[in-house]
Amino acid sequence: MRKLRIDPSRTHTNVEQVGNTGAASVGIVLDEAARGGMLAPGSTVLLCAAGAGFTFGASVWSWA
Repeated sequence: MRKLRIDPSRTHTNVEQVGNTGAASVGIVLDEAARGGMLAPGSTVLLCAAGAGFTFGASVWSWA
């Protein structure tokens, strides 16, 4: 977030509440953000995840 200059208030994480749920973390946090009103049609969503070792993934979506 810092390198992309994204304000932390525009992000959503949940590791403090649910712990590390592995690959399911992305789906869980996306659902929470959608239900919490953080996503409106046309929003650009950046999803990033890091796992154990040297595994990671990222994608950019347009929320419909």
